[in-house]
Amino acid sequence: MKKQFILAGAGLFLVSILFFFGRTTSNKKVATTTEEGKTPGKTFDIQQYIVQEKAKLSPDRVVLLSKLENSVSRGDVLSQQIKANEALANFWKDSVNLYEPYAFYTSLASKLVNSEKNLTFAARIFLGNLRGERMRQN
Repeated sequence: MKKQFILAGAGLFLVSILFFFGRTTSNKKVATTTEEGKTPGKTFDIQQYIVQEKAKLSPDRVVLLSKLENSVSRGDVLSQQIKANEALANFWKDSVNLYEPYAFYTSLASKLVNSEKNLTFAARIFLGNLRGERMRQN
């Protein structure tokens, strides 16, 4: 009987040493990066996408878009940036009917407002669109 307690105590001791000093998580594969610091494969750059879509717009819409982008001046810059980003989001949503720039500018405005209500709204926009996305096979 004494021998069983000694073996049980030794086993408990070894398990506790392994638990506290051993590796308790598996190795996570880290994506290798290229020389430029980007992950290999295709990445989405929203700024580049917006530039590409601007090139497709008519000249009058480009003028309107430029006015919206450059509407921030001196004074209360934060509120002007919020209004400009909201106007840009509405432009991309209503006039051009593109989701990605709309979501981008909505998220920028929400970050600037920094209220839980606005951040939740932006998150719901993203999640609502994500549900509609199909999984793409490479």
